[in-house]
This record gives sequence, C-alpha cells and structure tokens, in this order.
Amino acid sequence: MSRYREEPPVPEHELPDSAVTATLLAFFVGPEEYVVDLGRVLEILTPVPVLAVPHTPGFIEGVAHLRTGVVPVLNARLRLGAKPPAPKLKEKLLVHRLGERRVATRVDGVTEVVRAARTDLRPSPSLQAPGGRSFVLGVCSAGGKMRLLLDVRALWQSDP
Repeated sequence: MSRYREEPPVPEHELPDSAVTATLLAFFVGPEEYVVDLGRVLEILTPVPVLAVPHTPGFIEGVAHLRTGVVPVLNARLRLGAKPPAPKLKEKLLVHRLGERRVATRVDGVTEVVRAARTDLRPSPSLQAPGGRSFVLGVCSAGGKMRLLLDVRALWQSDP
C-alpha cells in the first residue's frame, strides 16, 4: 500500500484560465491558417476520388467512399472564397461527425497540433456582412501566431 494518498483531479471549472488547455488542429485554407478542436476530428486522410453529385452547391465536391462508408465532401477553399494555397502544401480530408452523419472537409494542408490555454482563445469580432454567415468562432493566439477558429458546423449549413 502506498504511503501517499492520491488526490482526486481538480475539476476543470476550478482551474485558473491559464491552466485549462484546448488541443487544436491547425491547417491552411488558401493563404490563411485555421484551427478546429482536434477532439472533433475523427480522421485526417489523403484525398480520395470524389464522385460529383448533380444539383449540389458549388462548394460541395460530391461524395467519397471511405473505410466507414460514403461521405459528402466539402471544399473549404471554395466555401470560404479563399485564394489558392502555397504550392508546397498537401491537401487533406478532415473527417468530422456532425450530428449523426460523417462528413469530410477538404483543406489545403495540415500543419500541426496546437495546445492553447483558454486565455489564448478569444471570441470572433462580428465582421460579416449584414445577413451573412460567420464561419469563424474566434481567434487563437497560441504560439505567437494568430489563427482563426473555424466553425465546421456553419461551413456545412445551407446558405440562408
């Protein structure tokens, strides 16, 4: 038997803001770097062939067959209206679960996993046009870089 009693973990809400961290996946869409909660990314895949589906929005590439079944594929660069990326990047598919369905989002390149203190995350300023949709939840300033926290759910919602 140990001489030391193990202390129960401190609940997250009792920790100082600087001690609570988020694990984020950083990636490029065009020239801009974004982050999403890594816990919401199921897989990061090399792109696979996509079958176009008629009468879908222009940013929906179609459907792809992955190990887990057929999923719709969204092109983040088209959805965000971004410029072409730097040529050195390698496209990836980020597979997410939205509700009960799995979806894949094509990004221009995955860069790193970022651990950010909650104090490094700030709400997004309201910059979209009136009646427009914001795809950005906030701004992350971890590691001395500014990155936009992307709202994947909003990317996949139909335009009003």
